[in-house]
Amino acid sequence: MIQPTLLALRTNLFTDYASFFIVAQADPLLDKFAELAAAHDMSWLHRREAVFDVCCALTVQGVALADLAPAALIHHGHETRGVKRPCGQARGTRTGSSDHLPGMSCTAWGTSLTGHPRPCAPRCTAVKMPEGLAEELAKADRLGVKPVAPGTAEFDVVIDNVVVKWAVREDGSLVVVPKNIDGAGEISHSVLTRGAPVRAAGEASIGGNAQIGYFGLKITNHSGHFWPSLESLQIGLDAFAAAGVRF
Repeated sequence: MIQPTLLALRTNLFTDYASFFIVAQADPLLDKFAELAAAHDMSWLHRREAVFDVCCALTVQGVALADLAPAALIHHGHETRGVKRPCGQARGTRTGSSDHLPGMSCTAWGTSLTGHPRPCAPRCTAVKMPEGLAEELAKADRLGVKPVAPGTAEFDVVIDNVVVKWAVREDGSLVVVPKNIDGAGEISHSVLTRGAPVRAAGEASIGGNAQIGYFGLKITNHSGHFWPSLESLQIGLDAFAAAGVRF
């Protein structure tokens, strides 16, 4: 059995590690924990990190969930704060600096979680491998999907009864695309900027139109491409508010 140290586990990239670990464990109690975490009303980021951190603790300590004592989990949390990993590091990425604490991510303009050792450098963002980006952009081009901005007729069409992906570009402009296209699947966040960094990004549901006014139904900072920080969500809220959409 290979049992890595916490440092080895948290400084190397594993695509969707928690999901694979849960399947390999075949532990009904761990399965139940993952289900409860997924159903929690916290943000997607917090739910994901909760499951990931528990899986890391079980891996490093070599125990099943039933044997994970409260004191051991607290110790794991304390030790995790001292382990660093590349800035903005996310699934499928290989870029960034080395000053982020575990579990933290950032956007291009350096908004970060409380306790970050220093502000993030500009353009510190998760970027997919070039071949993945090319495929995502080619798919959008083939489908005719282009970013649209508030204040345009196209904006009303895109937000009509669908979830949209949004981003605040480096110049402060807000753009959206539909999250899914019928028969073609999901559209990547990368389409919003052709892969360039952003100030903030996420998903949203918006009601209304230009005639009756807009109202925000739901907004998150969920982006598998950029992995923005929780604080960066305020940048998105401000950008939408400036466009007449309040959440």
